[in-house]
Amino acid sequence: MPQRLVTALAAASPTAIFAKATTEKIVALTIDDVPTPCQPDYSSTQLILEAIARYNASLPSAAYQAHATFFIIGGYLTHGSGILQQMLAQGHEIGNHGMCDHTHAYLPLETLSQELKEAHQLLTQETGTCVQWFRPGRGVFNQRVRAVLGEMQLCGYRPQPVLASMVPLDTRDRFKSPRFTLPYVSRFVFPGAILVLHGGSKERDRNTAAVLRQLLPWLKSKGYRAVTLSQLFSPSD
Repeated sequence: MPQRLVTALAAASPTAIFAKATTEKIVALTIDDVPTPCQPDYSSTQLILEAIARYNASLPSAAYQAHATFFIIGGYLTHGSGILQQMLAQGHEIGNHGMCDHTHAYLPLETLSQELKEAHQLLTQETGTCVQWFRPGRGVFNQRVRAVLGEMQLCGYRPQPVLASMVPLDTRDRFKSPRFTLPYVSRFVFPGAILVLHGGSKERDRNTAAVLRQLLPWLKSKGYRAVTLSQLFSPSD
């Protein structure tokens, strides 16, 4: 049922990315609102990275190694912290989530353009890597978001905002528990799905790390691999 709903939604909204049409048992793992601010060593964000790294270290080969796309809020970054380089060194990728945790679609066009470009500059200056994905806050997009991404194609961005194959609930206090999040996320696993979990606070980081410690082995048991968005979507797509 979730796959049919997402397919219908994607058909009705072709200007955004919700999933990839494929029969391959592969899902994109995405983590929003990272790194958690006001932590000089990003200790709680490290819990998420450690959960993935320990899973990968437990595998007999690299065939099922998990990698994620981390959507970075530029205003949460401390210059020279090395957190982005650590993500990249572990095989993950970074995406643009703006400078602040808010609903980007509500911003005036000029303000939105300035924010996305400022975040892009921070990400690329810190890492020297190419960034091609933007996820709007609250999963809301409109013509202004699409217009700015159209401009940013010159920087290598996809013209569509990337959303997900699910409505995340792990930012809400009553659902901020692995006991809820794990079975909820599992319902939205299908070939080509885009999953989303959250950082941005100590509680969310701990929840996401705990979920990943169970979700990643469960995906493997079902024959799935968790990959980055760029791994899910080949350059020819």
